[in-house]
Amino acid sequence: MKLGGAALALCALALPAQAQPAPPAELPVSPPALAAFPSPGGNVTLTLAPWLTGFPSPYDTTVSGKDGRCTPLRPGLPTLSASVGVTPAILGPLVTGEPYTCDATIRWASGARSRALALPDLVLLPDPAVTPPAGVIATPAATAGPRSVTLGFTPLADPGVTGYVAMCIDGPSPGAATLYRMGAATGSPVTVTGLQAGVAHMCSVRPYNAGGTGPVVLAAATATPLAAPGGAQPVPALGAWALALLALAAGAMGLRGTRGRV
Repeated sequence: MKLGGAALALCALALPAQAQPAPPAELPVSPPALAAFPSPGGNVTLTLAPWLTGFPSPYDTTVSGKDGRCTPLRPGLPTLSASVGVTPAILGPLVTGEPYTCDATIRWASGARSRALALPDLVLLPDPAVTPPAGVIATPAATAGPRSVTLGFTPLADPGVTGYVAMCIDGPSPGAATLYRMGAATGSPVTVTGLQAGVAHMCSVRPYNAGGTGPVVLAAATATPLAAPGGAQPVPALGAWALALLALAAGAMGLRGTRGRV
């Protein structure tokens, strides 16, 4: 038995709409939620704030897991990771003289997640035989890109400088920021990626070498990252009304073919 167009339409309308599963919610946590500092043996110690290691929490849910991570700013070096909780996590060993930025992913029992960014923003195991750079970088020229900011600056005339690190924060001051990102390069420019589009960021640059980083920079540029360009669009699924229209069209074509053979 063949179903006509009207029957197919009724069947299509009866199909339930397929709901897409929602991704886990991202709950913000403000600094200082995580502390990172070099420890004996060339390691780094990550310590969570007390309110992130127990209950009650600010979101009225328990913590189901916490994953600490320290990422080198120079490509090619391994990322360090370990679970962090009430007992501080020790990650290592660090590569002496290389800058790292650390964070922790907090998994809540409700299924949500948070990302705690470490303070200080940069971890570097210094070589005691090397003197850190003393010069400062003037206010850089900031160019906004897709979820990024590129900072151009005049490098220091110091042969002891290994490279430059840049930091962009999403607040008027480090204490008011809820997000920061770091970037590094051997010279100008430095690009910082992973920023929030449409939000003004303050960005600064400072030099580093195996002995440490240069002085804290107060000269900062402001830029607002652009939205990321649209990628390939997924093929949309046919909903009930679309299936109904297709069914009616199929029925009409079948009826037209039948009349043509009479």
